[in-house]
Amino acid sequence: INNNQSEFTIFLGDNLKGPDKYNLVMFAKIARKLKKPLYALVGDKDVSQTKNLDKKEYYRVLNIFSKNRIKDYPYAKKINGFVFVFIDGVNQFIPTQYGYYKEDQTALLDELLKKYKNYPVVLVGHYPIFNSDEIGENMLPNNIKPLQEVILRHNNVIVTIFGHHNIDDEYTKNGIYNIGVQGLEKSGEYKKIYIDYDEKTKNTFVKTRIYGVDN
Repeated sequence: INNNQSEFTIFLGDNLKGPDKYNLVMFAKIARKLKKPLYALVGDKDVSQTKNLDKKEYYRVLNIFSKNRIKDYPYAKKINGFVFVFIDGVNQFIPTQYGYYKEDQTALLDELLKKYKNYPVVLVGHYPIFNSDEIGENMLPNNIKPLQEVILRHNNVIVTIFGHHNIDDEYTKNGIYNIGVQGLEKSGEYKKIYIDYDEKTKNTFVKTRIYGVDN
């Protein structure tokens, strides 16, 4: 990964097999070896309020032992003319397979998309936001409709990137290009993503390539 000329690395959550602080420290120390900025999301397997590893503690530990840039959600970062917005649909109190976006998260995303209305936005989350042939509507977060409505109303989200289902899937929905990424542990591979945007024509160009972990 350090040699592939990418500008930064994203982990899409489910970075641990379960909410365990020791494993979190081990993951963070390995991730620290990356010689580029790191954005590590939380997944439904990573945290649990009942096991004393909630999101606040997760990021406290992760950010001590790694170079992770995310501290809270939603988190926005300007990178090379784009705005990357990292969102969270993980329920740390009542574990749910498909996630749940709280009203305050949807409201904050609404504010961010309004703030960056003149920028192309790449939305990054653990869960998919739009369905595809591979990902049925029943595999989306339980209350996804309000979030979808916010995204479509602002019309500046050009790409979404997600994990969770461990499906290598790419598709266009509502004019937005969606990229599903397989888990590194399951596939032994990671996906390099290149995104370009033409401001004049409003066209988005996306190129992806899958690499083995040694590349």
